[in-house]
Amino acid sequence: MTGRQRQVLQTIADLRARNGVMPSMREIGAACGGITIHAVACHIAALVRVGAMTGLAGSRPGYIASRGYTITAAGHALLAPHALCSMCGQPVPTTTEATP
Repeated sequence: MTGRQRQVLQTIADLRARNGVMPSMREIGAACGGITIHAVACHIAALVRVGAMTGLAGSRPGYIASRGYTITAAGHALLAPHALCSMCGQPVPTTTEATP
């Protein structure tokens, strides 16, 4: 997931928590520093592909209706705070993420 995709996902979660409804593409774009609706839609489509979100199909193939998406459990897990390494600043895997 890219940094911008993570920002879009976090913004959606924040706006949903604040307003009680999923934000529109325009609201997401404005909250992310003025990115276009097309860019928001592309980021959401990428988040759907990686399983961080689910979308309701719109009238056209590949189209996600505004407000027609939700954050999955996997998406919420990506937003969960991680401990950062004091040496390099990278996220440290939790015990559930660590590989044997």
